[in-house]
Amino acid sequence: MGLNIKNPKAEDKIRKLAAEMGVSLTEAVDRAVGEKLWSLTREEQVHRDVDALLEIARESSKRFSDAEKNFDWDSHVYDENGLPK
Repeated sequence: MGLNIKNPKAEDKIRKLAAEMGVSLTEAVDRAVGEKLWSLTREEQVHRDVDALLEIARESSKRFSDAEKNFDWDSHVYDENGLPK
């Protein structure tokens, strides 16, 4: 199955990419699409990981008292100049 690119700007970009990479037009498109698919998949995984971590934080926070949740760590860890004690 083949593709027929009818957008001159898209064709120009593909040709420039292929020339820069030193590969055929087909290889340039294959690599570019592969990299974009990987990027999208990775981005989705990052979002899932962040959601999972946020859920862990929500569940964990239920186990702390109000005093523990509102403890002023900064005053115990940093001096008046904002440097570690």
